[in-house]
Amino acid sequence: MPRVREYLGIDVLTAARERLRNVYETFDTVVVCFSGGKESLALLHLAKEAANAAGQAVVNVIFRDEELITQVVIDFVDHYRKLPWVRMLYFAVPLHSTEYVLGQNRGYVQWDLSRPHVRERPAFALTLPPGDTRVFDQYTMDDYAVGFFK
Repeated sequence: MPRVREYLGIDVLTAARERLRNVYETFDTVVVCFSGGKESLALLHLAKEAANAAGQAVVNVIFRDEELITQVVIDFVDHYRKLPWVRMLYFAVPLHSTEYVLGQNRGYVQWDLSRPHVRERPAFALTLPPGDTRVFDQYTMDDYAVGFFK
């Protein structure tokens, strides 16, 4: 059966606010994944509006430090981590990833415990306990991180 588009007759910002309001009204725990990029920054501020309208003073946030991120982005994320309305869990744990260089891609593990790191982990970053050798993928990482808010 073909899909038919239905136009809502509202702008994107209004639709985003309505959707977030619905999320905060529907779920007990809401968590925003924040990358430090402009889209997730916009979402974070819209989530703050929705959380406040729902009577919540803080927004739950997850940030996954991918190790190859520049210090400028780390500093920007850290600024948001320190805001009183943000409850951020900042993770720097082993995570399967892919790097693309000069048209080639290859797998690697972010924060691999068996090699020197590209940069130091921030002191405030959540890491795995000593002896825990798990390496997450995107889905298991999301499940692990969200579990901290339950």
